[in-house]
Amino acid sequence: MDIFAPARVAAAPLAATLTLCSAMVLWAQQAQDWIPAEITLPTDMEITVDRAIGSSTRIFAFVTGEDVGALMESWNIALTEAGYNIAPGPDEVTNPQIEFSGPGIGNAKIAVQPTADTDRSLVQFDASLN
Repeated sequence: MDIFAPARVAAAPLAATLTLCSAMVLWAQQAQDWIPAEITLPTDMEITVDRAIGSSTRIFAFVTGEDVGALMESWNIALTEAGYNIAPGPDEVTNPQIEFSGPGIGNAKIAVQPTADTDRSLVQFDASLN
């Protein structure tokens, strides 16, 4: 008699959900192949905008519960170490942002946008590709 069979059956939907979520994150990172490989997108992201305008303009936005300050700091370091040009941000900007250019990217901006939900933040990527 398999006493763990009911637990395995009960856990199956959770396993399927986790697999689907992982697949969605991998798909999002592959679909956004213009985003530098040095940027690791958060695993809990919920995509709100994924748009290509013409052949060179891209807009990608998502909400996340992760610490966006820490994300922006790690992305800034990763982009700098990979040789991307980081533009100094204006002093009066209250929301974190990174403006950069580099291989395949004429110019891009990653910005944190305000939201009504205090537990989640909106992160938006805007880019003009070369």
